[in-house]
Amino acid sequence: AQTELYLQNGTDELINWVTNELETDINECVKNHEHKDDDLSQVLAESGLLPMFGFPTGVRYLYHQKPHVSNWPPTSGVVDRDIELAISQFAPGSETIKDKKIHTSIGIVSYKREQNKVVTDSGISHEKMIGFCENCKAVFEEAREDDNCCEICGYDQYKPIQGIEPKGFLTNFMPDDAHESFNWTPRSTYSRLPSDMLTELKQEHNFWWETDAKLKLLSINTNNDQLFTLKKQRKTEALISAEVCRDLSDKSDTYLFNEDSDIEGNKREAALYAAKTTDVLLIEVNKISEGILQNQGEEYWRAALYSFGFLFRQFVASQLDVSADELRVEMRPIPDEEDGIYKQQIFLADALANGAGYCRYLGEPDAKGQLRLLTFLHDMVNPKSDFAKGLIAHGKDCDSSCYNKGCMRDYSNMPYHPFLDWRLGLDVAQLCLQENYQMDLQKEYWSPLVGLVEKNLIELRRSLERTDYNGVPVFEDQTQQRAFILH
Repeated sequence: AQTELYLQNGTDELINWVTNELETDINECVKNHEHKDDDLSQVLAESGLLPMFGFPTGVRYLYHQKPHVSNWPPTSGVVDRDIELAISQFAPGSETIKDKKIHTSIGIVSYKREQNKVVTDSGISHEKMIGFCENCKAVFEEAREDDNCCEICGYDQYKPIQGIEPKGFLTNFMPDDAHESFNWTPRSTYSRLPSDMLTELKQEHNFWWETDAKLKLLSINTNNDQLFTLKKQRKTEALISAEVCRDLSDKSDTYLFNEDSDIEGNKREAALYAAKTTDVLLIEVNKISEGILQNQGEEYWRAALYSFGFLFRQFVASQLDVSADELRVEMRPIPDEEDGIYKQQIFLADALANGAGYCRYLGEPDAKGQLRLLTFLHDMVNPKSDFAKGLIAHGKDCDSSCYNKGCMRDYSNMPYHPFLDWRLGLDVAQLCLQENYQMDLQKEYWSPLVGLVEKNLIELRRSLERTDYNGVPVFEDQTQQRAFILH
């Protein structure tokens, strides 16, 4: 017997898409995909037309044993990581510990089965010219080799770099015993939205915004701006680092490396990169009250924006009942046409490849027809909301940020901890909603911190006398030297 199909919850739309539109969308994905030799399943998964589930195109292996037909695909002799981690943890020269052994990566490779044996294949999945500015950290997906000036900040030492998206990595297959000293691992940049994408924004109150699906984020490992120098390993298709191999040979009595006989061909100088397609929400503060900052490129403003981004991430996660690490937060620079100084935009991105729909959800109208992003911002700063109450209540024990539930710190944003401040985050959210909002210390949530600073100042020098200057606490001693408590 057959069960009758009831069309509900958008099922009829899905059937219409599959029967009338899917073929056109597939053809469009294939047409727009950069690399024509990729499998169709990979093209559709990376383009976001099909879910990534079942298509683990983002996983990369570090081969620490040569694979064999009897164990293909390999279930042992490998370590796997998502490519965004792999381009850092498995980069040439980096060390990975497994089973009390240290495995040092020497280069990139891929393996394939041919008839009754496993052979090496090119370790390059994709290769392209990428624009990456060391000064303002802007990324450009479309770059030309002859570009010599950053479009965002005007940095005249800007130079596009060759980027390789690796298929896999390999060691010299001779691990060392684990010890307390480890080689430094070149870190990749965090996921960045190229500055030549999503440039047309909409305005609400005192901020610009836009959300879009299936945008490509790039993570880049430039080897501390030195790039990776790779050459072809003789009798294989692997690309390896002669420098790393020499170092390993010098430290080992059993591993021998001869540059003249073990490598061949021209050298490649390139960065490693990873591309991820996902959904993005972009926010840019329109105007800042006069007297707060000279421009939006200052480090203080970057700290304030990151604080806002991670605080808003925490609020969104609490409202959607998901883990905060389901969303990523980063920044991108854009040129400021008015004064010629670049400014910063903050963006949230779904951590899941091809997006989970969270960022798109924020860009849709709510039940009352109001932009959901706007509703969330109002609710976050509402002093009567549970979220704001919780933040203010824990303010006596938290002078900037902490690991308490509702605050901003977690393992995923550890590099940002020194400049995260939930009070600054609330101030920026208020500024998004009110152009004339004054970012000062008169707000209730700043009082415990200001009181603590005042107490410490008086204990440090008891001759100080406190006065106010336009709402700013000022301390003056007998020599008329003054100390100001500023935002």
